[in-house]
Amino acid sequence: MDNLLESILDYVRSDYTDYAIMINGEWGSGKTYFWNNQVKKKIESLKLNGKKFTTIYMSLYGISNLEEISKKIFMETSQLMDRNLRRYMNTKGITTIPEYAKTGIDMANLFGSSSNGGRIYYNEGNYEDSKKMLDICANENNAYAQHMVGLIFENYYSDHTNAKYWYEKSKNQGLVESVFNLGQISLKLDDDDMAKKYFIKGVELGNKDSEYMLAGLYLKKGRLMYKSLADEGVFNSKDIYESIPEFKLNVDSFLIPEFKEIEEQKDEDDEYIPNYILEIEENLDEMYEGRIDKMLVEIDGVY
Repeated sequence: MDNLLESILDYVRSDYTDYAIMINGEWGSGKTYFWNNQVKKKIESLKLNGKKFTTIYMSLYGISNLEEISKKIFMETSQLMDRNLRRYMNTKGITTIPEYAKTGIDMANLFGSSSNGGRIYYNEGNYEDSKKMLDICANENNAYAQHMVGLIFENYYSDHTNAKYWYEKSKNQGLVESVFNLGQISLKLDDDDMAKKYFIKGVELGNKDSEYMLAGLYLKKGRLMYKSLADEGVFNSKDIYESIPEFKLNVDSFLIPEFKEIEEQKDEDDEYIPNYILEIEENLDEMYEGRIDKMLVEIDGVY
């Protein structure tokens, strides 16, 4: 195993390679453990010509073509890019964006790395990658992204707590669809009173879906009241109760807001700070000097 590890490190240290390394082995033989506990740590402890390495673990399970691989690679690296840009610029006192960072913005647009990219992944049923893309915009207070993150938490992860957290944020920015979905979550949690409050708010905002659900709640409550009165023999309550059909509310429906491309407005003197820059501890002005253009990938459990 030591020889294998050293071979991988030699590969990483090489200035140029035109091949990839595949670590082969039966399922359960410890390939992922080997990566997480030996290879990753060793690579990230390397320092070559004053440069440190950052590793990215990326499964290609379900990927069927090179375009999807390219999108996946860019999406994964964009998560690293987002975290350090403002900190780096503030630390270095930089007020203008380097040209290579502007190129990164263009690449981000090309690959759809935005709320639009998250929308595309969501429509494809790729909810994990959709959330990764949308998280960036949601944390930048994009109402559409906040709503969609809430939707993914609700329907994909069945996490009502986090779903409500993000829906509340988008609701506070005026998304009536978030109001409706919050009402639906309340029904799932058997909190009809809270659901009614949300649906009343939705009605006030002109949402017919909220009006329909509110009417259903009133019908449900009225039927239960007549049932109680019928049990006590009050007037013709029994006849009224039996005439009201049992109504089952559809608590699984949800709303998605219309997606709109928003062109950012900014002063001519204010240069936009991009969300994408590589997380590296080095002089960024030299980031393309001796760049490393190799990676390890896993395909169906095989590196």
